[in-house]
Amino acid sequence: MTAPFFVVSKFLLVATLAAYGIVNLVAALFVATKNGFGQLALLPVAFSIIHVSYGLGFLFGMLRFWKRWGDHSTQSAHGRLQEYSSVP
Repeated sequence: MTAPFFVVSKFLLVATLAAYGIVNLVAALFVATKNGFGQLALLPVAFSIIHVSYGLGFLFGMLRFWKRWGDHSTQSAHGRLQEYSSVP
């Protein structure tokens, strides 16, 4: 019963990774044409590391502050709770 969904999700995963790989290589070529081809082999790796790091940092930040989402109070440097107001 779930086999068709598995095939579709597998196809979408492969298509997404292929599209990312192609765009990553095109961006690396674009940067290399402007700055020289000396680091062309490292650019796709660097772009991938930046994207994965940024994405993981975002997700971990969301999980860390999930319980404080609507909280508008902040801690001062002295540990006292201050109320945050968007109106000056």
